[in-house]
Amino acid sequence: MRKFRELMRLKYELGRSHREIAAPLGVANSTVSDYAGRASAAGLSWPLPEGLDDAALEAALFPPLPPSGVPRPEPDWHRVHRELQRHKAVTLRLLWLEYRTVHPDGYRYSSRPRRGMWGSAGSRPHSPSSA
Repeated sequence: MRKFRELMRLKYELGRSHREIAAPLGVANSTVSDYAGRASAAGLSWPLPEGLDDAALEAALFPPLPPSGVPRPEPDWHRVHRELQRHKAVTLRLLWLEYRTVHPDGYRYSSRPRRGMWGSAGSRPHSPSSA
């Protein structure tokens, strides 16, 4: 959150452009735009309110997403495991593509970090015996 505080100072106190802010902070211009938009949506301006700690600042910038309310079909994990064991050419990415063909409203591949479902593109999970 230290970078966010500096971003806000550079933007509102010094009037810097997003490009001028991104370079010294070591972030992309799009990150500056995203954070500035989040600050605006959260009603934050410079100077930040006194006593606003990092946890409260993070909660204001990144509120929890509301549940989508749309149930998504779970992959058949037994089949996934069986196919990975049976065929060397089969990858999690390939199985995910098959899953999305059958369930277009199913989980995205990018859901993997949050849900712990799919591996990186083309990766195969390590079995305990090969670790």
